Amino acid sequence: MFPLLPRLAWRQPPRTSPDFLLRRHQVTQAWQRREISNYDYLMALNTMSGRSFNDLSQYPVFPWVLSNYTSSSLDLDDPKNYRDLSKPMGALNEIPSYRSSCTGAITRRPPESSCTT
Repeated sequence: MFPLLPRLAWRQPPRTSPDFLLRRHQVTQAWQRREISNYDYLMALNTMSGRSFNDLSQYPVFPWVLSNYTSSSLDLDDPKNYRDLSKPMGALNEIPSYRSSCTGAITRRPPESSCTT
């Protein structure tokens, strides 16, 4: 039966991994040379990784980089207007009252008092 299959069925699929596409199209180099905008670069990364506006579970990802949403004008040269990218969004705004109410609420259980019998 196998000899009857077309030879094309045994070929490897085309190399379309995101890494291959990035190298082939030199998207990162174009971004580094400022030939494309940040938006275009992120859109290319999202597209090459298979993200799409057609599927809500695979919607394109764009990081939140600003932290100042209250000023009437925004100075993009001021580092205070950008969020700390080393932390996830949920860890940025710590509420002191919440933290003080949780202090001591979570304690380490000694091994001998575990739930197993």
